Amino acid sequence: MEEKVKKLESLVEELLKDSPQEETIRKKMTDLELEYTQDPVERINMVLEALHPYQVLDFEE
Repeated sequence: MEEKVKKLESLVEELLKDSPQEETIRKKMTDLELEYTQDPVERINMVLEALHPYQVLDFEE
C-alpha cells in the first residue's frame, strides 16, 4: 500500500513539472495500472481516485 502511494506521489511530481516528460508519465501511469491520457485534468482525476482508498489527503482550512 505504502509503495503505491509513493508511486502516485512520484507521478504527481512529474505531472506538476513545468515541462513534464510524457514518456515518463506514460510509464508511471502504466506501472500504476492507470489508463494513459494526455488530458491533464483526467490524469489528476485518476490520481485522486487512486489515492482515495488511502485517505492520505489532509487539507487544512
